[in-house]
Amino acid sequence: MSVSDWTIKDKLKDDCFGDENPRMSWSGMGKSAYMLFYERRMKKPLKVLIPQAPKAEMKEGAEDDLEMETEEIEPLKLTKTKSLLVDPVTNEHYKMIPYHLGIDECPPNEIYNKVAEDNLKFTFETDVYSEQFFQFIRGILESVAELGKTSNGENLLEVRQNAMIVAQKALFDILAHCRDNSGMKPTVEVMIDVFSQDMDLCINFLTSMMDEENNDNMVFELLLDNTECGSRLQISHLFKWLLAHVKLFEKELILNGTTEEIEKKTYDELGQENGTDKFTQPASVAVRFMNQMINQLNFRVAKSWARFDEFIEMVLSFGVYTPEHIYAKGPGFTNEEFDKDSDSFEIGMTYFFRENMIQRIGDFILGNKSPFLAEGEQRANMGGQYSQPEFTHIMKLFNLMMQLPEYLEKFPLSEQA
Repeated sequence: MSVSDWTIKDKLKDDCFGDENPRMSWSGMGKSAYMLFYERRMKKPLKVLIPQAPKAEMKEGAEDDLEMETEEIEPLKLTKTKSLLVDPVTNEHYKMIPYHLGIDECPPNEIYNKVAEDNLKFTFETDVYSEQFFQFIRGILESVAELGKTSNGENLLEVRQNAMIVAQKALFDILAHCRDNSGMKPTVEVMIDVFSQDMDLCINFLTSMMDEENNDNMVFELLLDNTECGSRLQISHLFKWLLAHVKLFEKELILNGTTEEIEKKTYDELGQENGTDKFTQPASVAVRFMNQMINQLNFRVAKSWARFDEFIEMVLSFGVYTPEHIYAKGPGFTNEEFDKDSDSFEIGMTYFFRENMIQRIGDFILGNKSPFLAEGEQRANMGGQYSQPEFTHIMKLFNLMMQLPEYLEKFPLSEQA
């Protein structure tokens, strides 16, 4: 080890600002940049600038101080009088205040308030992301799950709903966006245990995820905007199981294409109710949920092509897998053999053929080169110079559907397709 002279003026930029021309090599990326923060043990008085210094505020005798050269000012003496001073060179008005009194003498400015707010948020997140917090959440859910196995009380549904609200907050608003999302897996497992006991809870939960008025869905944010791959896998696992579970319950509604008429209140520009509109929608909650997903293929999904693997695999899973398959496989892609004779397969394929999924998949993959592109429509370009979108799961669904003659005969392709 050797010690050499180092001066801020000559060395700071070269050694601490990072390399302006980074050298790509296996040994490194050139020089790193860093900042060093330290705190003096012996604090100097704070020099606080005063925007305007009216003479009326100056204490008697301060006029003499104004004429002093800045270098000649004795800080200790000035902090005792807290006189308003003027720097004859810069014409700045200021006070010298003891360091420990600075916060009392000067209200925090905008930057200080922002830093304090960020520090408070950081402290909160540190506490919330702790293992003890998620153990507490899991404890609540596990208690509700056990209660459902031993009791059928009148308040059980309300208890389950409240537990799901807590779980949703912890899972979607907190865990999904933190890097250490190891607490998601056990939370998802307990949620599935609770959901399996109450179909109404499953349907209400899926409905709460959808903003049907604006054709939006919380899954878009959780799977397409979320940069944490681990949390996307856990979230997709939960929704794959939920959709597979609910579609079996809604089998007849899906196979028959049952619809329902809904009345919606309308309002004028002043927010006053002025009538109602009637519209028709699928009676199946699972179908409405899936419709929102596939209707965004050419838009929000295409824009998030680098992160859409879990989203696309959810679409495939709805068509072919049973809830038992999905649960047994666990988080991740459900690359299992599926049973073409199962109710799950029949329901899923009937839905996809009725929705012209073969045509829609081709339209999605071709993007701006699609023959179905509307006049003036501009879609996001999927892929880049060094990477391409992963179409494996959507092509698996496409190839499967093209090999089902019984469904192709029942739901023939359009002439355009």
